[in-house]
Amino acid sequence: MRISTDYGLSWGPEKPVATTGVNENYVYLYLTKNGTLLTPGNTNLLYFSSDWGETWSNKPLGSNMAWTVIMELDNGDFMVIYKNTTNNYIYFKKSSDFGASWSSPTLFLNGINGDIGAAIVVNGAIYFTYI
Repeated sequence: MRISTDYGLSWGPEKPVATTGVNENYVYLYLTKNGTLLTPGNTNLLYFSSDWGETWSNKPLGSNMAWTVIMELDNGDFMVIYKNTTNNYIYFKKSSDFGASWSSPTLFLNGINGDIGAAIVVNGAIYFTYI
């Protein structure tokens, strides 16, 4: 990870995104409204940093999860959309306590052979891509 504070004119030094458990080929960073960086790991953990990536902590996210994306909803809740590694279906679940606990998984899409691309929230609408 590298940080620019001048819209990309210059960049700071490289920093690891967490130290273990994050897929080096696919790092999805999300910046929350309160300035915390989040990234789902490939070890079913949610990594977070409140000091711009200097230090990282983690919380359990679930099991059998791959290609996970996370977003903050307009009401402050968090949602993860992920591919289940046992059946390749796409599920989502929500947290209203900053990831301390999560709702039960809800089936979102089945029969998808590709991977999750990205998801964003704009004025209550969730835009989701997959390949």
